[in-house]
This record gives sequence, C-alpha cells and structure tokens, in this order.
Amino acid sequence: MSLNPAQRAAVEHGSGPLLINATAGSGKTRTITERTASLLERGVDPQRLLLVTFTNKAAREMKARIAKLVGQDLANALWAGTFHSVCRRLLRSFASDAHREGRTADFSIYDEDDTLGCVKGAMNELLLDAKTFKPQEIREFISRMKAHGHEPADIAKEANGDDLAIAQYQTWKRYEAILKGNNAFDFDDLLNVAMRAAESESEVGEMLRKKWTHVLVDEYQDTSDVQFRLVRAFAASRNVTVVGDINQSLYAWRGAKPDNIIDFAKTHYPDAAVVDMKTNYRSTKRIVTFANAFVENGDAEAAKDEGEAVVVRGFRDEDAEARFVADDIQARMRKGVPSGECVVLYRNHVLSRAIEDQLRNRGIRYDVVGGTTFYERRVVKDILAYLRLIANPESNLDFERIVNVPPRGLGDKAVAKIRERGREKGISLTKAVNAALAEGVITGKPAESVQRFMLTLKHAHADLASKPSSTVADCLLTATGYRKFLSDRVEKLKSDKKHADAEKAQRDAEHIEAMVAAIAAYENRTSKPTLQGYLDEVALITAQDDAKGDKVLLSTVHGYKGLEADCVWIIGFENGILPPENSTPTEVDEEKRVAFVACSRARKYMAVTYADERMRYGKWKITGPSDFLSLVDEGCFYWPERYRKQMDQR
Repeated sequence: MSLNPAQRAAVEHGSGPLLINATAGSGKTRTITERTASLLERGVDPQRLLLVTFTNKAAREMKARIAKLVGQDLANALWAGTFHSVCRRLLRSFASDAHREGRTADFSIYDEDDTLGCVKGAMNELLLDAKTFKPQEIREFISRMKAHGHEPADIAKEANGDDLAIAQYQTWKRYEAILKGNNAFDFDDLLNVAMRAAESESEVGEMLRKKWTHVLVDEYQDTSDVQFRLVRAFAASRNVTVVGDINQSLYAWRGAKPDNIIDFAKTHYPDAAVVDMKTNYRSTKRIVTFANAFVENGDAEAAKDEGEAVVVRGFRDEDAEARFVADDIQARMRKGVPSGECVVLYRNHVLSRAIEDQLRNRGIRYDVVGGTTFYERRVVKDILAYLRLIANPESNLDFERIVNVPPRGLGDKAVAKIRERGREKGISLTKAVNAALAEGVITGKPAESVQRFMLTLKHAHADLASKPSSTVADCLLTATGYRKFLSDRVEKLKSDKKHADAEKAQRDAEHIEAMVAAIAAYENRTSKPTLQGYLDEVALITAQDDAKGDKVLLSTVHGYKGLEADCVWIIGFENGILPPENSTPTEVDEEKRVAFVACSRARKYMAVTYADERMRYGKWKITGPSDFLSLVDEGCFYWPERYRKQMDQR
C-alpha cells in the first residue's frame, strides 16, 4: 500500500523539528520506520540516529522493517530501543564511574520486588513502623518523585514537621545509599542518571548532546519530565521527530506529561512542522465511531467499511458476564478466528477472575498479559540472583537471597555475622564473608559451607571469560546443588503421595531448564552475547514484550496499549470501574482516553459488557453501565432494549 499524503509528508520532511499527530490505526509505525529508512537513504549515519520506542518489542519490529527497506547492516547500526534500554546502554559505556554516580560498569538493575526489598531494608534500619508507613506506598512515592527528576534534597524542606514527609525523605535518602552500596540502579535511575550526565557541562555531557544528529521518539504523549529533558538533550541538533496521540495518553499516574506533546509545537519548538494523520486503517467504521465518542477531538476517519455493529451487553452479575464472553469467544473460534486474535480487556486485573474460570471450564488456553511472568517465578528469580551475583559481586540483595538456597546449613546467626562485618567495614557481603572467615567469626560446618559457596561463585565468574553464559548457568545449577534440590523435592512429594504439589515442583524443575534454554536462545540471536547483556534484556522486559500470540489474551487496557486484535471484548464497562469511584474531572478525562484506547484495539469485532452488580472488596455492589456509554451514537452499536431503557432512566 502506498503512503497517503500525510504519511508521505512526514516521511519526506527534511531538517528541523517535526510533530506527527497520529490517531490509532493510522499507520504511525509504518510512517516512523519509513522516515527512519528515508533518513538513512539520504546519508544519515545510522550510528548517529536514535529511534526511541515505547516497548522493546516495538523496537525489534521496527528494526526488522527498516532492514527490509535499507538492509540489515544499516538497521543493525542505528540506536533503537526504549528510553530505559538506551540509557542503560549509555551508562554501561561511560568511561568513568563518576558519571554513573558511583556505580561500576557491571551495575545491577533492580526490579520492583528488589526495590521494595531495599525500601523495607531502609525502613528497618531507620526503625520505621511498616504498619504506620506502608513500604509499597513509599516505594511508589520515590518512583513518582524520580519521574519528575527530583532527588532527596529537593524534598528536604517539606520533611519538616510532617511525620509522613519525614519518613519518606529519610527512607528515600537511605534507599539511595543501599542501592549505591549494592552497585545497583532502579529503573528510574537509568533515566535520571543519564539525564543528569546529558545536561551536565562535563565532557560526557557534551559528548551525549552531540552523539546523535537525528532523534525520533514514538508514543511521545506518554513521556515524563525526565524523558522530555532527555529528548531535549539528545536532540541538541533540533532534528527531532516526535509521534503520538493526545487521545492515547494514559500514564499521568506514573509521571507522564500530556503537555509534552501539546506544547511541542506551541512552546518548545514553535518552528516545528506538524503533520496530522487522522485516517484509521485498523478498525471498521462502527468501531472507530464508537471509540471517537469518548474524546473531545475524536475526529479519526475510518478507511474500512461499516463492519459489524459493536455489541453492548449488560448482565446480572460478573459470572453471567463471563459466561457470555467465554461463549462468544468459543463461537468466534469455531468460525475460524485464531485464539491469538481474541483479546479480553479490563480496567484492572481483579476483573479477570470470572473470565479465567469460564475459559478454563471450556478448555480454552489463555495468557494473562502482565500477570505472573516466567521471570517472576521464585525459582527463576533464584537463578537470576545467582547470575547477577556472578556479574556484580557487590549486589548484597542477591547474596542474601541465595546464600542459603538451597539450604547449606548456614543459620540466621551465621548470616547475621556476615552482615555485621559488612556494615562495620563498609564492604559488600561477598567481601564480608572473607573477613568473617579470616577473623574466625564463622567456624565449623557453616564455615566450610560458605567457603564452598564462595568458591562455586568464583569458578563460575572465571568461566565467563571462556564459556558461553548458558553453559556457565547450566554448570552452576549442578555445582550449587540447586538442580538436585528441586529433583529431590519432586521425589519426596511423590513418595508422600502429594501429587498436586509434586506436579508444581516438577514445573519448577522444568522452569530452571527453560531458563538455560532462554540464555542459549539469547546467545543465538545476539552478535556479541554476554551475561550482563542477557540480564539487562530480562530486566527491561515489559508486559507487552511478554504477550504471546497463540492463546486468548487477557489484559488490562494499559498492558495492551500499542497492540491490536481482530476480536476484542471489553468487560467491566461500568461506573466505579470506568471511571473509578471518586475520580476528579482531570482523572475522568484520562479514563475517557482509557476507553478510547481500549476500543481502538479492535479491528473487526468488539463487544462491551458490564454487570448490574459486582463483587468488590468482598461486598456486592450495584454498578450498571458506565455513563461514558451515553456519549456514543446508538447507530454504531447493538444494545438490548432493557439496558437502553436503564441508561435512559439514569
């Protein structure tokens, strides 16, 4: 298909800033990849071209498309990835640890579970009561502050006199010290540290501002303050292209600033060229009309025909709703719709329970996007901790996780002595082990056990220089006794006739073998594989990256953003859920955008459902259809009579 006039204008734009307003389904991925390829064909050095995407999966798909247009060599040479992956790559490349703010090049990247553990550790050291001050809430507070580019010193004045503010400030300050002591960054640090380096007057800052001659940014409507500052620094050349849609801005709650795209041409780059892409090639006309109703500037035009009417159905309760959805999915699949083209969306994960029950009852295979992923399983996180500790011996968090896994006869007292030596000497726990042994603080069997443990880690680290990471991981599973630990557990449960538990234990054993296979697969698809490279790839996986295409998918709207399917069911379309209770006017506007995004995922068929009552927080609650439905022109959907009357009465 040839480019339409708007797409061609975007692709052929020359120098200077460019804003592409691209509605859902308007071919923005094709446009941004064609523009990238066009720049390369015009002689732009691929190593000086940066393409920032919302997910790693999108980056891979765009590079594959670009390779078909200009060749694999040029595509491989350009920088493409998420803000986090680009900044991680930059931080590892810095020659000086000073610009990494005290971390070495082999720093670890801590995920949400890891950082929550660090917050709890900080609170314990500060003797803060976890019942009075919730660790999860403090962790989220720290993340929000970092999304705006703040540091602990920025909130020091606010901490005077207010108990919560004091707890937040003290915990944040101690949390930063713990991360630094572990030679680790959290996700927010990857952006903030790179931003501070890029904005600095140092040689590194000057290098980063001159590194790229062209910068292209996808999903610009969801950038935060920090990401805006990164784009401004990286695009010092002013050859910056941003692509987005204000109607798809969903992440204000985690720091996204919709004003970034609104103000791009108005304030930041008043000389910017602006291209509006309003034609939706993805969805049928009725689906486009339905989605448009939820946003003030919903002026997308459908390229496809009318299509099936959108189905709007109300049900007595969530179980009746789930039965309808499961039956409807089954009927579509019998007509030849692939299971991977069937997607159930909801506002939050708690709504998936009834749907999962009904799909299981019918033997329909499904995946939950953003649910417990492979890399979140306990045994997999254990092996990741071993590998991270080999790569970064300073990571106390990983040491604590696996020093006695599998059990090595190291009691709490022995571990406490190691921890004490580490605190006294200001050294990592791996170094503290040697100090404790040398001083005779740990003796007997615990001493022998921890010596074997440290020797195993030492040998594994040495093997990385000459052996593939997958081989090192495979040997480590045996040398640490972890493989035998799991197999013994399976046999014990079988002998005790605990068959269900034995099956779960067997799956655990299979997961660690799948882990080795995953590392080998990474090595096969990467030109210069390293253990650190694999660990980085795992750390930066997103919900969208983990989505599979061969099963029915269940997902939050946020988790499915950027994806699409032939058939989509949106459940829980009711007041109290969409929008949530007590939403402010600003929040209601964002919830309307959530509805718009949900609807614009569907290509051919869409059903919107709600329940008259739903179990919420342990109690039955009267709900009924969302007031948002009153915004929709009835000509584009089918709604049984009694529910239309119910809405009219409201």
